Amino acid sequence: MLGALVDGAVVLGIFVVVESRVAEPIFELSLFRIRAFTAGNLAGLLSAIGRGGLMFILIIWLQGIWLPRDGHNFADTPLWAGIYMLPLTVGFLVAGAISGAISDRRGAQLLSTGGMVVAALSFVWFLVLPVGFAYWGFALVLPLNGVGMGLFAVPNRAGILNSRPP
Repeated sequence: MLGALVDGAVVLGIFVVVESRVAEPIFELSLFRIRAFTAGNLAGLLSAIGRGGLMFILIIWLQGIWLPRDGHNFADTPLWAGIYMLPLTVGFLVAGAISGAISDRRGAQLLSTGGMVVAALSFVWFLVLPVGFAYWGFALVLPLNGVGMGLFAVPNRAGILNSRPP
């Protein structure tokens, strides 16, 4: 794993050197000189890391501990974990569609920030959820996290794209 990370960093460095020297680069690295572009991409990366880490931990928890404890067969836990995680996806889809329409009229900054605040509050709620939680408590925090991430994602991407020159 460590070797793969080092290899990835080396390849990224080679990519940056090559892209900065060719006449028509695949990706215009000078865009990172635009503060809003860089900050938006960094915020998107950190959001994706948080969302991915949450999904990883919740799926492991559901499949390995909570669902078997609740009487589900280990062979069925992947399906049920996916079903139990659906409220998060629904919250993300609904909030993403609504926040996209609102950010087109009102701007992206307030929705992006508010979305991250909502997502952070949902992370705190996950922290205080008891180990032997009842599903209803879990089912309430999942869409809250999805709404927070959805409120953030679409306006953040719009802000990134709007920060570029034509």
